[in-house]
Amino acid sequence: MPSKIEQVFEQPKVKELVLAIGIEKVALQLEFELIKLASLMSVGGNLNRAQIIFVANQLIEHFPNESLADFKICFQRGAIGQYGDIQRMDGITIRNWMTKYLDEKYEVMELKIKKEKEFSESVDFHKVDFHKMVDNNEVTKSWLRKWKEAIESTPGLVVTPLTENEIKIEGREKPSKKKVVRSTPASYKHEMELRSRWGRLHHDLYSGNKLSNWIPFEQWIKENNY
Repeated sequence: MPSKIEQVFEQPKVKELVLAIGIEKVALQLEFELIKLASLMSVGGNLNRAQIIFVANQLIEHFPNESLADFKICFQRGAIGQYGDIQRMDGITIRNWMTKYLDEKYEVMELKIKKEKEFSESVDFHKVDFHKMVDNNEVTKSWLRKWKEAIESTPGLVVTPLTENEIKIEGREKPSKKKVVRSTPASYKHEMELRSRWGRLHHDLYSGNKLSNWIPFEQWIKENNY
């Protein structure tokens, strides 16, 4: 698991793990981290087996939106005294550690969001190499390709090549009438603009990876009434 706060935001939340593998298995993983924590402590009152089981379940119940990585990092920092002197090892101590850890975590998150906003306001998207931004998600690749094509397309009328049959009907290689088609429809451009906005809100601009708030494009459209 990650060892730095900056790396935890892509980790699955505890409530998501519970839905995926069941609360018993999630609790066992958290109990394992608590056992490791207890082994590092030499205080008079330390966690016993019953306390470990109780604390693990309480952490799952009270912090469902955090990840196992969050608990691990919190325990590591608390064990070296980063959150104050350790008088005894119990549920109250660990709860206080989590409160202080979350203050740190969300300061890091706010700084991350601020940097991404500053980057998005300064970058020239016409010059971005989108192939370096996409992850392995085929849907993401697809809409980024469409967006890039729409940006690079030339507005106005486009002359289509003549077929051999058309040349024969006109009777000459350069007929007086040329078939034309209109440029990209407004509805298509509107959709690309929405996909662009969705992409900036739900993907890391540096890597193209999904952010923790990622939802499918269709769901985002529906929730925002576009």
